[in-house]
Amino acid sequence: MEKAADRGYDEVYIRKIVNVGDDTLVQIDFGDGRIKEYDLVEMDMVDHGYASTVHKSQGLEFSTVIINLQCAHYVMLTRPLVYTAITRGKNKVIIVGERRAMCTAIKRTDTDKRGTCLAKRMQDIINSKE
Repeated sequence: MEKAADRGYDEVYIRKIVNVGDDTLVQIDFGDGRIKEYDLVEMDMVDHGYASTVHKSQGLEFSTVIINLQCAHYVMLTRPLVYTAITRGKNKVIIVGERRAMCTAIKRTDTDKRGTCLAKRMQDIINSKE
């Protein structure tokens, strides 16, 4: 599987490390215009984190995945989409949100019946070449 960094997500850089007296400051550029300085005690609290959509995460894997399921996202609550989200996690998957949203997603398998008319279009193309 592809790693998240290979997909062009914003990268975080340590821009400089400065000794000020007995203290050390680390300047971090978060890649989105935010630059913040941390002392060494605060650096213990800094950890990498990423956010993405399920669609963009297809083919990727992450150590831990947190999935937010809300009834407000009704259109997206489908079994295949939740399955894709869950299978992105290698070690841990945490699902937060509404229990009813999860139940809705599990019950909705109607996404297999899409209204694209693809079969008819393909048949029309085949018939037009005969």
